[in-house]
Amino acid sequence: MCGIEPRDISHITPAVTSVFMALAIAATLARCMESRHHFGPEDIFALLALFLAIPMGALEYPMAKDGFGKDIWSLPFDNITRIVKFTYILQLLYIAALASTKMAFLCLFLRLFPSEGIRRAIWLLIAINVLYFLAFFLPTALNCLPVSYIWTKWTGETEGSCLNFNAFGIANATTNIALDLAVISLPLHKIAGLSVSLSKKIMLLSMFGLGFFITVVSILRLRVVITYQTSANATYDTVPTSYWSIIECFTGIVCINIPPIRRLYRKISHFLFGTAQTEEQVYHDATREPSGPSDGSRGRRMPRMELSILKTVDTTVRHEEVDKGMETDMECLVHEHDSERSVDRYQDQQRGRRR
Repeated sequence: MCGIEPRDISHITPAVTSVFMALAIAATLARCMESRHHFGPEDIFALLALFLAIPMGALEYPMAKDGFGKDIWSLPFDNITRIVKFTYILQLLYIAALASTKMAFLCLFLRLFPSEGIRRAIWLLIAINVLYFLAFFLPTALNCLPVSYIWTKWTGETEGSCLNFNAFGIANATTNIALDLAVISLPLHKIAGLSVSLSKKIMLLSMFGLGFFITVVSILRLRVVITYQTSANATYDTVPTSYWSIIECFTGIVCINIPPIRRLYRKISHFLFGTAQTEEQVYHDATREPSGPSDGSRGRRMPRMELSILKTVDTTVRHEEVDKGMETDMECLVHEHDSERSVDRYQDQQRGRRR
């Protein structure tokens, strides 16, 4: 009657969900291929985060079909009730998926850093993350009493009581941002102190620094939550909150899977195209007996003492790989660095003898 054209942005959340959920699933499958023989706690939490995020993303499709993205006054009443009910379930899955992603990062750091000081900080963050989950999951689940009042309150025809969910949502978002910053910042000073080349150090810092993108997304989501907390047109105005939540969850899952993806890529590249000599090949070339005469050294073997030292270095690396299971990128770089130095020392000694 007022001549206002109906608005429809219901296509946005399914499109965003499809892209980011596909990336997260592909990244997790790559992780499973790399870690299938040695699953650790970080792998379990990474899979748990995906299993929680997939149904969260899947709910966006029936919500869009019911009219999520259209003006609330243009929708049938039953559709509005279903959208609010699905939003309630989505919020629970969102909190659980974020907590699982943080646990995957922290479990990775526990295996990565042996020093006592940083391990205390990691365990403290694990405890805070568990408290974060309990403090926001349970009140979200029981935000209204009876629980059904959460999705029937809008009708004005039922009775119940609720917490101030707008203030609760802002508190959840700010706490999540602070915890993200603490988790992602934790390993950066350790990486900066590694005795590796500048290019490798930049690569590692960039890899962990990608986690800051999650924090940026969280801040954008918080801005949307604050903007639309008093909206009377929830099925249209809260669409940005929904797709930023989707991006945040699935991006976090992709970030935690980057180290295994890099190792898998390195293996595939070596298998298909060949790469520079591996540590084992360098060791073999350095320790094998010369095939022909060289300065009167036909048939001469490496001194037993030097051979045992070099073997000890190599065996120690191999032993640590078996004990620890999946070798992290930082450990791999350190091992490569140490092994290269050992081989260089041996070759210098051999050149000195031949002179």
